[in-house]
Amino acid sequence: RWKELLLRHLGEYYGGTMSAILLGEKSGMDDGMKKLYQKNGISHILAISGLHMSFIGMGLYSMLRRMGFSFAPAGIAGGTVLLLYTVMIGAGVSALRALIMFLVRIGADITGRDYDLPTSLALSAAILCAVQPLNLLDAGFQLSFGAILGISLFHPVFSEMFGCAG
Repeated sequence: RWKELLLRHLGEYYGGTMSAILLGEKSGMDDGMKKLYQKNGISHILAISGLHMSFIGMGLYSMLRRMGFSFAPAGIAGGTVLLLYTVMIGAGVSALRALIMFLVRIGADITGRDYDLPTSLALSAAILCAVQPLNLLDAGFQLSFGAILGISLFHPVFSEMFGCAG
């Protein structure tokens, strides 16, 4: 339904591109546009990533918190929207990782605890592998978890090197 709305309001060319970016649905995308993204090295924008999901979930959560909602209602609203978005885009491994890590983050806020990225990452890997052990062999799983693990491990190093606040 969302794809139909995008195509109707933006036309075939731009609607197909927006559908690929927002929904991960690349089938209606113009071949010329797809080649442009690949040629310029930005085709990764067309994949729904944990970053997309973080923007959606944390954006809604933060907005509701600023509007005066307490942790629990804001977290439930953000989690529900992110869960529905995850289902809508096909619930891939990286999307599920991002969802689980978001829920852990919100759970930490609600319970007054500190959020720990490595623990959240390990918990999401454990859950996904408990449900489907063959996820360990999936390239999407390895790349998604590897990227976040790299961020987690190298963030302190880069913060020190460039004098950034951690």
